[in-house]
Amino acid sequence: MERESFLAELGARLGRPRPRVAPVRAYANSALPFADSASGELPARFVHELTQVSGEVVLARSHEEVRSALAAELRAGERIVTWARSELGSFELGDVWRDLGTRCREPSAADFRETLLRAEVGVTAVDYALAETGTLVLAAGPGRPRGVSLLPRLHVALVRQSQLVPRMGFTWARYRQAMPSAVHFITGPSRTSDIENDLSIGVHGPARVLVILLLEASA
Repeated sequence: MERESFLAELGARLGRPRPRVAPVRAYANSALPFADSASGELPARFVHELTQVSGEVVLARSHEEVRSALAAELRAGERIVTWARSELGSFELGDVWRDLGTRCREPSAADFRETLLRAEVGVTAVDYALAETGTLVLAAGPGRPRGVSLLPRLHVALVRQSQLVPRMGFTWARYRQAMPSAVHFITGPSRTSDIENDLSIGVHGPARVLVILLLEASA
């Protein structure tokens, strides 16, 4: 197909005219000031951006609210996998794990891999959450199997307000110090339009992404 015809067809499929001029970049360097740099504005920006791409957010103002939100989401799950409990310890979830009993597996369980392949829900923490795009940033490592955020149909991510940063450039310093085997940038549910521009959800990863965001007065 001739180039101009191809681009015109692509624009028609996407429902918007073909751009003739490159868009103006809002900034040229991640170190430049961020419009919502005040910590109190980051949660609102993060929630807005994530929900725009079909992600879901529950705001919690205490550990008790985190536990209630998580327990409510996991109530119907028959096969649940999590990162190592030590990676989630700051959220004080002992009561939740006890109530779930044998329905929930962490990496140390003998049948963790088998359960992971059939799991309905995966629960992780994060390293960062990017307010600019509603993106979760989490590294793989011991006690942090990458499949927990990838294979289940629902990924539940526990985030503290202090982990919110304006944009991607603020995350590099941590990973330069000790490069993990993988760093995942997750922006909402898995989606692809590779074939005929038809949008498909949940093909390459979870069909739902739910963030439980713990608001911290001192953040």
